Amino acid sequence: MKKTSCVLAVTLLAQTFQPAHAQSIEEWDFTAPDVMGINSENNPNGGIGAADFSEALFVGSSSNNNIAAGTLNDVFAVDTNNTFQSILSGQGVWGATADTENQRVLFTQSSEIEPPEGAIGGGDNLYELPYAGGTPVLLGRITLAGEGLRLDGLAMRKGILYGFNAGNGAVNGFYRINLTTFEASLIANLADSIGGLDADPETCIIYGTNDTTGQVITMDTSGNVTDLAPYPVGIVDIDGLAVGEGYAYLVTDEDQDISVLNLDTLQYETPLNSPFAASDTFSAGALAIQVPVSQSDALFKSGFEVDYCIDSQ
Repeated sequence: MKKTSCVLAVTLLAQTFQPAHAQSIEEWDFTAPDVMGINSENNPNGGIGAADFSEALFVGSSSNNNIAAGTLNDVFAVDTNNTFQSILSGQGVWGATADTENQRVLFTQSSEIEPPEGAIGGGDNLYELPYAGGTPVLLGRITLAGEGLRLDGLAMRKGILYGFNAGNGAVNGFYRINLTTFEASLIANLADSIGGLDADPETCIIYGTNDTTGQVITMDTSGNVTDLAPYPVGIVDIDGLAVGEGYAYLVTDEDQDISVLNLDTLQYETPLNSPFAASDTFSAGALAIQVPVSQSDALFKSGFEVDYCIDSQ
């Protein structure tokens, strides 16, 4: 389904899958399925907030309405062993991205404000959730010229938050969001439906999923789009994207696998099972990885020294 407004009413079911993905997030240094502490018995928050989801995929979904009350959305942590755990119950998520410098995930959710007549959506609130878990903290309401703005995808790049509105209206396009005032600034009006957005924390390249063209894309900070790889066969709607460790994870709002795109070979590898038990309106993803370097440091990958942020924009 295409994205149009906000937050879900669907019951999502946690269950355990057989191991499937032989690479990418399996390279994280896990020794047991629960080393992240995502299982309920090790959750220090006791159902009040999220458990520790460090080094896991953070995935969520939401539906097409403005009112969050009574909804049964869940946010899940998907771990290296292809198992998952609900970490936030009743939370609808539109867009998400990892802020590796501050060890947190930023995500958007409906502000629950009814839009003016004829407008689409009352705008999104922006939340933060530390990798270590806890209760999401409301940072502020995202606005454009004082009016609420919906953002379907988020990407944190060099400390700057970017977002994309894929609502097929006058505000459809690519934005930069001020993390002090939460006012959005339009970078480029783009008519395409780019619902998934994320930035690689190592290379700083921005990636997206373009439902209009059926392509995984790259985007520069001016909003110029380049096709990278076609969607997996049989999938036409990808609203969530998480990027890191050389892979892009494509999260749909359906009961479909999470496709895994190798960013070096541009080939799809063994997918991860999705935690979603029913179809929804849109979805989001973020990869809560650790990048223990500053922009002035160097990374070592595959035995070669690589400057932080290969993309020098």
